Formats: sequence, structure tokens, C-alpha cells
Amino acid sequence: MAVDVDHVNDSLGSSKTVHTATLDDSNLELSITVLSRAVSMSSTPLYHDGDTIIGTVHINSSKNSGIQDISISLRGQHSCYGKDTTFLRLSHSVWSPERRTSHEGVYERNLRGTNIWNFSIPLPACCNALDTGTSDTPLPPSFGGSGSVLPETINYEISCTVRRRFFSGPDEQLSVPIQYRPQTVAGSAPLSRSHAYNNGTPIPGPEVDAEGWSSFRSSCSGDFFSRREVNIDCEFSLAAPLEYARGGLIPFAVRVSTTDQQLLDLLAVTPDFLSIHLQRQVLCNTTLSATFEKTVSSGRYWVTAKIQGALLIAGEINASAILQPSFQYGALEVAYLVQFFIGAPGLHLKTASPIGAIPVQICARRAPGPRPISYAPTVSSEWDTTAALYSLPTIMGAALFHKGADGEIVLG
Repeated sequence: MAVDVDHVNDSLGSSKTVHTATLDDSNLELSITVLSRAVSMSSTPLYHDGDTIIGTVHINSSKNSGIQDISISLRGQHSCYGKDTTFLRLSHSVWSPERRTSHEGVYERNLRGTNIWNFSIPLPACCNALDTGTSDTPLPPSFGGSGSVLPETINYEISCTVRRRFFSGPDEQLSVPIQYRPQTVAGSAPLSRSHAYNNGTPIPGPEVDAEGWSSFRSSCSGDFFSRREVNIDCEFSLAAPLEYARGGLIPFAVRVSTTDQQLLDLLAVTPDFLSIHLQRQVLCNTTLSATFEKTVSSGRYWVTAKIQGALLIAGEINASAILQPSFQYGALEVAYLVQFFIGAPGLHLKTASPIGAIPVQICARRAPGPRPISYAPTVSSEWDTTAALYSLPTIMGAALFHKGADGEIVLG
């Protein structure tokens, strides 16, 4: 069924997909047609913040069916362990006996034959909060759904309801699920980093561009080859601001310092002695405050310099284009952390916890400006820790370490 093009505005952009749903076993051949941003007709209709849901309602009645009212509604519903809460409901009548004209300017009291009504529902920016009932809470994105292992879902649907008078037959209702994906935008990169992206030059590190990075310090200690205790100081830096677009990069820099020269030499040649992960946390709105965690990406890094008592490291994390952007609605929250771990042969830290965990925001879109570029070296690079390289530190004194009978690195 075609949607009246005169009724369509530009809120969905130039690419629009038509979706039609029909109610099975309907006595009225009830159907709804909507336009959306989805990539195909078979996909769930998709909308962004600021969009207007535009469509038509169609019925075909061969006789007076005792119809009392026909309405179209948009509903948002939060579900948690079987408890449903409606936080959004927008409804208006497209036909009732009291109306003297339809959208086409023709009034049909008995609605015999084919009837079509256009409708448009602007998506609001806010809705009712779960805890206070106030109407200034940002409209949350669709979340969870069929096949999800999480106890909470946020769902939206468009419904058409045909109400009949008593003894005129049952009411009919057709509901169409939709997806709502607000397009949060990451903060702009500082001028120094934008200039580097534009020119293809290395981005300035935290040592020379402190304002372009957010830096955090941490320390850890442990046992080194069961011979002595060692201390490690780390400074982790993430590119500022701490907001990153999915499908983009998260640049980071690390300074690892220790007074133990043998440990520093070993770290310098140990592939993946650092583990950097982008961790997603889903905090659910339950009495148990359940948290579901998952590593959604890992960082790639390379050593840029070895100076007195320290290693300087640069790297980046690829943020997948399919990540759910960060959001919070009531106690339900999707949050992200960048976590740092250190490990090497013979190094036994006193804790298995990350030595650094930095909260970040994942957004739907990048800020205007140059697109971030990757600076990762090729796999064959000596310092590329993604390559399967492992060489003993001959340039630092081969006598420091050797391989034991079981193949592990042994000190001395």
C-alpha cells in the first residue's frame, strides 16, 4: 500500500523504507503501513530521536460493522522479570461517529468499502521516569527483546485499535513493534588531534598535549620469579573527551615505570604483557542489583620508546559499530569501562583485578570533523604485540633470562 507522499516530511531523510503489517483473521482487513529508516521491508521499523512516525491505517468493510472508534497509538513499555510499566503512551482517534470529516475531507458514517487514514506521531524527547513519574526523563532506546538473556527490556510499538459497540462483534487491534535508537553524538576531538587526523601525522601524546588526554595513575606490586618483590607504576591516558563513537577508535597511551631493570627488560620483549579491554556493564533494575559484564573489544598497542626506568606505549581500541550506546533509565544502565591488566612470565601480582578501569561513554555517532585514523603498525613490526613474536632480550643481556626445560622463561 502506498503512503500519501504529500503527507511525508523530511524527518527520516532521503532514504525511507515502507513496512506493511496486516491483522490475521480480521473482519475488516485491518492493516498499518509506516515509513522508517530500516534498511529493508523485512526489518523492524527503525526511528531516531526527532523523527516523526508517518503512516496509514487501512480497513475494508462490506457492511456497517458497528464501529465506535478507530485510534492509533504509540506505546513504550519497560519490562523487568514479568512486571510491565508503560512509560510512554500517545494516542489519537483517526475516526469516530462524531467527526464530520476525515483526512480526505469525506465523511463516511458507516465506513462501508475501503477506508484509508493518514497519521503522524512525532517522537517526544522525554517520557515518564520509572521512579518519580516526572516527564523530563530522556526517551530511552529500545533494549533487549526476544532471545536476550537479560531480565529487562524496553520495547516500543505502534497500535491501531478498532472499537465496536456492544453486540457488534469483538474489537480488533493490530500492533507493530518498532525500534527507537537515539543518535547520541560523541564530543569533539581537541584541535591538536583533529589537526593530526587531517594531516595524517601522529597524534601528540600526553607528554606534550596534556589537555588532549585524560590521565589516571595506578600502582601494583608482586613477586618476580619468586626471588623478590617488585613495584610497578602506571599512567594510563585516554584521548579526551571520554566519549567515543561506535565504529570508531579509542586512542590510549600508557607509561609503565619500575625501578627493577630486569623486569623492565622482560616487559619490553613480552608480547601482550598489557591487556586492554573495552568492557560493557549492564546494571539491571532489580532488588539484587544484578550486573552483567562482557568484554566487547580488546586494544592493540605498540612500544614507542624505552627510556630510563619506563616504557612508553601507544595503542587504540576498535569500538564495534554494533555496540549499544551508553544510556541510563531508572536503575537500568548500559555502561562501558576501559580496563588495563599487566602480566608477564615470572611476574605474579598480588591481585588479579585490573590495575586501571576508566569509565567511558559510547555514542551512536562521531562528532563533526575529521574521521579518526589508525596508527597501528603492520603485523610484522618488531613492537607490534599482536604478532606472535617472542625474542629473549639479547640487546639487554641474554644472560638475564633463559628458557627452562618446560619452555617457560626462567631468570638467571
